[in-house]
Amino acid sequence: MAQQPSVSVKQFSWLAGKWKNTERNSFEYWKFNEDSSLLTGYSFSIKEGDTTITEKLQFVCEGPTCYYVADVPDNGKPIRFAMMQHTPNGFRSENQQHDYPKYIEYKLEGPGKLRAEVGDATRKQVFNFERQDKL
Repeated sequence: MAQQPSVSVKQFSWLAGKWKNTERNSFEYWKFNEDSSLLTGYSFSIKEGDTTITEKLQFVCEGPTCYYVADVPDNGKPIRFAMMQHTPNGFRSENQQHDYPKYIEYKLEGPGKLRAEVGDATRKQVFNFERQDKL
């Protein structure tokens, strides 16, 4: 019998939906695949009516480890961040071999409020989001 992951992507269903950055005209949109084994998303911005996808995202569990996977046009390939901590309403993923960021954190801060943080030992960026819709 195959080993079951200790964490399931389904535990992060609170992330599914459309989120608007409260400081700029950018968004994240997350949805499950058909069997809910993969949470995919993308971040995008809207400027003068044009939509630009800035990042393709995945949240996937393989065996006992879950990964936040970021595919940014400037990188040659998607970057995987292994989940180091998780709670019912948040997670922290890290990749110490990546130049920047070294970590990515998401935390549901209340109904319809999401905080994302990326950084390393010397700097961090915080992004605050509000839910625009729920799938």
